[in-house]
Amino acid sequence: MNPGMDRRAFLGWALGGSLSLSLRPLAGLGSLGSLSGGDSNFLVILNLAGGNDGLNSFPPLHLPLYRERRPRVHLGPEECLAPKLGTKPAPRRFHPSLAQLARRFEAGQMAILQKVGYPKPNLSHFVSEDIWSLGLRHAPKGKKKGWIARLMDAHLPDPRMVLGIGTGQKLDFQGGRQVPFLVSSKTEIGVPTDTLHPLVSRYIFEHQKADLQRLRLPPGALSEVAKVQKLAFASVEETRKQLARYVSNVVYPKSRLGQDLRLAARFLCTGFPTRLVYTQLGGFDHHRDQGRHQGRQADLLRDVDQSLHAFLRDLEAHGLLDRALVLVVSEFGRRNYDNGSLGTDHGEGNDLWVLGKSVRPGFLGPDLETKDLQGENLPYALDFRRVYAQALQRHLHLDPKPVFPEEPEAALDLPFLR
Repeated sequence: MNPGMDRRAFLGWALGGSLSLSLRPLAGLGSLGSLSGGDSNFLVILNLAGGNDGLNSFPPLHLPLYRERRPRVHLGPEECLAPKLGTKPAPRRFHPSLAQLARRFEAGQMAILQKVGYPKPNLSHFVSEDIWSLGLRHAPKGKKKGWIARLMDAHLPDPRMVLGIGTGQKLDFQGGRQVPFLVSSKTEIGVPTDTLHPLVSRYIFEHQKADLQRLRLPPGALSEVAKVQKLAFASVEETRKQLARYVSNVVYPKSRLGQDLRLAARFLCTGFPTRLVYTQLGGFDHHRDQGRHQGRQADLLRDVDQSLHAFLRDLEAHGLLDRALVLVVSEFGRRNYDNGSLGTDHGEGNDLWVLGKSVRPGFLGPDLETKDLQGENLPYALDFRRVYAQALQRHLHLDPKPVFPEEPEAALDLPFLR
């Protein structure tokens, strides 16, 4: 590009392609001030995509029907962890891959909310994911707006307040006036690397930034576009400088989840004004070869356990653990019985994990009973939107009504925060 570029060519250059998408959340920051965190609480959501098997994550060994209905994938008492809360044993065991979280449970920093779901459950990944993303059971026709987009419109106008790591443009974020700050631990902040080699992408980034500095346009729309793009580049550089101040002795797993949570810690520990972090780990759709104390689910749960433990240790070392609340969610549970492929199929009700120093520890909500395992799926009793709403109201001190306008059909409202 050169100073003589015509207007049509400039618009195609400045607003098209992956560069504008990567900078879009930064484009409106000029009136929002510099990067500076406060002392506000923040919420972290980890989505175990695919439908994690809660019955094997926390086996109900006190119910003989658990073993009978799952002869090929059940866990035995000799394989499981048996944490206590005070002097009282937990009513359900922990999968052996969740050793660090079992210690958090014993320290009073973890709750497992039982029988979480939504009314008229759907066993399709796509439909169930959309219900969790929209936070609506009866979504209006036309343009859809995710629950996080409604949260941003109502309470979090600065896109830096919502951080999506390794998620892409999830439906949760779509439809609002702002786009959250979307990054990945495998890419450089602000540099488009979706389809290009990182070195090529970095060259394009620096080349276009230099072009903007040389560009001279008459007053008008194009000058405003150039102004916005320059501001976005400047914000990228400011963000990098902020993140460069991160120092930590905590060793994270080298897995993608471990590195995504390390990046989340970098933002939180260096003063980025983040109120909500969303990240995810896929692979939990275990129709075959699920395994027991070893196998596919065990490997994934171990990654979750070690990555979350490192993240929480990092927050604690930086004096931030008191302000953190972590929700571990999944779009549905698995069937009460195993299938012929050594796996489990799509279910309904499931557990939702809560971690933090402000939680009421323990297995909360209606206990699992024999009658719950007699049908195909665990029933739901606690609407997940009540969990989200309580986290917004009690932890973030934000009004959840504009975010979740539907009245949940399930009457249970479970206090899980002190």
